[in-house]
Amino acid sequence: MKYYIFSLGNPGERYIHTRHNAGRIVADAIDFVQLEGKAGNRLEYFVPNTYMNESGIYIAKKMRQAKDGTVFIIIYDDKDIPLGEMKVSYNRSSGGHNGVESIIEHLGTKEFYRIRIGIGEKPNKDLLLHEYVLSYLTQEEKKILEDTVARKVEQAIIDITAGKYENKKLDQPK
Repeated sequence: MKYYIFSLGNPGERYIHTRHNAGRIVADAIDFVQLEGKAGNRLEYFVPNTYMNESGIYIAKKMRQAKDGTVFIIIYDDKDIPLGEMKVSYNRSSGGHNGVESIIEHLGTKEFYRIRIGIGEKPNKDLLLHEYVLSYLTQEEKKILEDTVARKVEQAIIDITAGKYENKKLDQPK
């Protein structure tokens, strides 16, 4: 079976170290060649060249090119999960995440795996959500994503490809 993995975020230098690019930061810390050997399956990793809110355009194009039976996994930020944690989910709503909503809209399905990377809640309720997700991570926060969370995501990908998430309740913090 083939697995396509997409890390969501915004392109360009302005966004590279923002919370909204947590999925890309984590994925960039993963050696996908080595991971493919551990997973025992064919993995292909893609970085959409679209902005977060238009992620569905890129992913739908890639999925139309994929062979039947290709499973896809998206990695992205989630403000409702504490920094340092991640959750795996499947066949869920967008949860208000515009990038995921774009994917659901362009694919016409919710049937895909999501690896949701915690960026934590806004530090205060007066801060607008877009201001928070586009704010820069501290060096300490970035290190947590690159080290701790990246290892958790690697294991989640191995578990997905091994079928360990089938028929199990997802959305448990890891």
